[in-house]
Amino acid sequence: MNAPAAAVKTLIAQFGLFDGDLNIVRFLEVLERFDDLEAFLFEYGRIDVKAVSQENEGVRVLTVHKSKGLEYPYVIVLDRLGRKRADTAPIIYAYDGIRLENLYLRQKNRGEFDPVYAEALAREAALAEDDALNALYVAFTRARENLYILRKPKESAFDLLDLQPAALGTETVLPAAAAKQAPLQTVPYTPVTLGRQTEVVQTEAGENVREDPFAITYGLALHYALEMMAEFDAASLERAMIAVANRYGALLDADILASVRSRIMRLLEHTPFLALVDGERSKEQPLMYEGELRYLDLLVRHAERWVVVDYKSSRRDEEAHRRQVGFYVKAVEAIAGVPVEGYLCYLLEEGVQIVAV
Repeated sequence: MNAPAAAVKTLIAQFGLFDGDLNIVRFLEVLERFDDLEAFLFEYGRIDVKAVSQENEGVRVLTVHKSKGLEYPYVIVLDRLGRKRADTAPIIYAYDGIRLENLYLRQKNRGEFDPVYAEALAREAALAEDDALNALYVAFTRARENLYILRKPKESAFDLLDLQPAALGTETVLPAAAAKQAPLQTVPYTPVTLGRQTEVVQTEAGENVREDPFAITYGLALHYALEMMAEFDAASLERAMIAVANRYGALLDADILASVRSRIMRLLEHTPFLALVDGERSKEQPLMYEGELRYLDLLVRHAERWVVVDYKSSRRDEEAHRRQVGFYVKAVEAIAGVPVEGYLCYLLEEGVQIVAV
């Protein structure tokens, strides 16, 4: 078990938090995917995991694949309603174990004169039959007490097993569980007049409101690459560009992504920038000051001062950029009580420019 999952499991055991809720187990399963807590925090907003249903009363209708890993006292397995669908996939994949050997374009009657193609078809049919058997195994092993199988007389999905009408064992009926009703409790409530809600927190206005959508997307991709870099080195950049391609690859073509990479590569070779960020770094640092919520691209803590760095991909609206960083400097000075320096870092096509604010 990795570090985050092990730490949470220890806390659950130490404070007696597990009460049979399977969602706690599901949370541990999700944590197991991550090697450190920082990686989980970066990705948690994009994790799509459904909560475990604790309600088992009534009838649940599931596909075979959805039922995998579940158990029920009574299970009814229904035969398919229509005919088996023919495989019309245009590509045939020929495997040797788990290694892909070849690809074939599906063509009618080709197997009659191409023995290699015919063998590939036969392998695919055998794999499809194995998948069907595995699905039947899953379906028939969901029941704890009684299993009922409803089979069609013709073109049945169960023909692989040559099932015949039969009854095995003794049918059991479990007693219905008594309904549990928690006693009603009186909850004291005193109404309080708090006035009408007003907007007390302002978020930072977008800096690219006058730019075209492409420029906005380009700037977002550049910032995301810098955010995803664990260190300011070439290896971190290559890993970050994979994340950028996954997020923005459908919006930006390969040449544009290469432009993002080249701009950051020049930044990694820029000695003044590397000197500025040689300290304890925090990326995308949230900051609340004077009722406004801001996010700092980069906050660096040195021995006797702090440094605020804001990335830009264009010098357009430089005056607005200076005001923005000036606000950051003022806010960090008021909160930290130490000298703060602010810098604009322009990653331009022609090179890197560092501007002190």
